[in-house]
Amino acid sequence: MNLFKGNIKTSLKDTSGFTFVELMIIIAIISVLASIAMFNYMPMRAKAMDSAAMSDARNLVNSITNAAMSNEDIDYTKINTGGAVGGMDSAGNPRSPIFVLSQGVAASIVGDSNQGASGNATLFFATIYHTGGTSDPASASGRKEYSCIVDEIAGTTMVTGF
Repeated sequence: MNLFKGNIKTSLKDTSGFTFVELMIIIAIISVLASIAMFNYMPMRAKAMDSAAMSDARNLVNSITNAAMSNEDIDYTKINTGGAVGGMDSAGNPRSPIFVLSQGVAASIVGDSNQGASGNATLFFATIYHTGGTSDPASASGRKEYSCIVDEIAGTTMVTGF
């Protein structure tokens, strides 16, 4: 019987594996590497969100210009919760939107409604930013902003903030 217990002890000592301390060291190393990767990833993510806002700014200017050239009666200042721009005419009647902002992109539009066939020209000004974009304490939104200007009187368009 003693001989049987001795064999069990010997066979357990011969097995190889990791100790608890070794496993904890490996977990600590992986945690440090993951934190370094996340620290480098976050600024890239904010810049990608800024790119989405910049793209929306350019596309919004094109949409506004197209609507102005086709003399559509649009109220630019009404933006619904889904980010649809121009979903109403100047009388408050619903219409299909001329542009839909990307998710997370916000716009603050100041300007007249496009009166279309009535002949009134429009000066359109919008400030566009992404809610998760790069921080900019100097801006009103606290994020990097892009400005869109469409001047129907002069026939010019401009997107700034690059």
